Amino acid sequence: MFTIYTKPRCNSCIMAKRLLDQKGEAYIEIDITEKASAKEKIKGMGCKTVPQIFYPDGEHLGNYHTLERRYV
Repeated sequence: MFTIYTKPRCNSCIMAKRLLDQKGEAYIEIDITEKASAKEKIKGMGCKTVPQIFYPDGEHLGNYHTLERRYV
């Protein structure tokens, strides 16, 4: 199951979730505006944008564009 860090009204987040849904991939969504530790994790990795997507094994995949390239 993928993990996707998002925030409200984020078009790239919406597109990432839609792509995962279309491909039948399960995911857990974590809203960084509701969970300070999640926001700190993303910032601590040097990431400045959402979505940030992680493979089921916890390895960092990247953002929406990286996810999109994975399925092209």
